[in-house]
Amino acid sequence: MKLSLEDTPLARWQPLLARHGSTLEQVLRYGVVGGISTVIDLASFVVLVDLGLAVLLAAGASFALGTLVNYALCYRFVFVRDRYRRSEEVLRLFAVSAVGVGLNVLCVWLLLALPIPPLAAKIAAVPLVFTWNYLGRRWLVFHAHMPKHDHLH
Repeated sequence: MKLSLEDTPLARWQPLLARHGSTLEQVLRYGVVGGISTVIDLASFVVLVDLGLAVLLAAGASFALGTLVNYALCYRFVFVRDRYRRSEEVLRLFAVSAVGVGLNVLCVWLLLALPIPPLAAKIAAVPLVFTWNYLGRRWLVFHAHMPKHDHLH
């Protein structure tokens, strides 16, 4: 991704983007993937709570569904797979996801005690869990670079 900011107020950021542009692009891509996953997470959370499932169980179940979608989209658009044998990759993904689920449920639980409405608590947990999921996948599951078969350009 070639970024040129010449003759713009952002020109002073060009050296930073030249050095970290691919990381920035990857974070932005993960943001789109994470956004899709979060919408699925939140929508399924609302449905599960409306169906009578306990709030904390619904938070964990909906997060798991969002994580499955996130994994499929991540290896298609954000990261390169096969850093590890498939079985180890899956185990690492589950470990990162388990921490993510724990952070998500903990945040929701703490915020419910304030008291904050369940959906607001779920939304408030997103930035922390997003950060953990991106870094965990980048450092512990996938290769740090993006796939070569780029369908987004």
